[in-house]
Amino acid sequence: MLGKHFYLLIFQFYLMKETFQLLVKQYIAPLLKKEGFIKKNLNFYCKSQTLTYVINLQNSNGNTYDKTMFYVNCGIYSSHIASVLSMEILEFPKEYQCHYSERLENIAKGLQPKFEIIQKELEPTFIETLMNGLSVALKTMKEIQNEITLCEFMFHQGGINMWEVYLEYLFASNQMPLAKKMIQRIHKQFNMEDRWYIFEKIMRNIMIKQNINLTLEQIIAEQHI
Repeated sequence: MLGKHFYLLIFQFYLMKETFQLLVKQYIAPLLKKEGFIKKNLNFYCKSQTLTYVINLQNSNGNTYDKTMFYVNCGIYSSHIASVLSMEILEFPKEYQCHYSERLENIAKGLQPKFEIIQKELEPTFIETLMNGLSVALKTMKEIQNEITLCEFMFHQGGINMWEVYLEYLFASNQMPLAKKMIQRIHKQFNMEDRWYIFEKIMRNIMIKQNINLTLEQIIAEQHI
């Protein structure tokens, strides 16, 4: 027979869940709604021409009766990139399906990797930290207004997430200078590593598919001119 302690834990778990829902309803949702986002479960979407901005709240698997932990994921999806590359166009993409995807703490520096609610009442400092972080992320994301600024942003970030999608898009949309810069940066960063041959093979296949008249060697050599 279940004891009182068990039911107390269930009740406390429910209260923590309610606190998280209150945070979303009273603070996160109003901020994002003001910026043009609509809510679908724990995903928020804002559409601007061919771009869809995504904010996702991801609950941690480690939540307990006295602690609720969650992550904030940010993404930008381009229906134009999907169209040019003959990919399925998603009306409401998940954050992991976006062409740009990053955790909040990697955009708004100084934040912890995850947010923790450890009391049944939300602390003002906790709310302020979260709201400030979201505001920084929204400003950064909204500065990316089209596919080219998205590609340039990813290029200057130095990341390689979905690099092959960006490279093929740049070739397919006749953005040769930026495509060359991407190849040259990846070569400079990885040519001394064993995995360079993987990058090289993918680059060659993309260039053949897009009927690029230059060779990979010619593009790489241009960075030394």
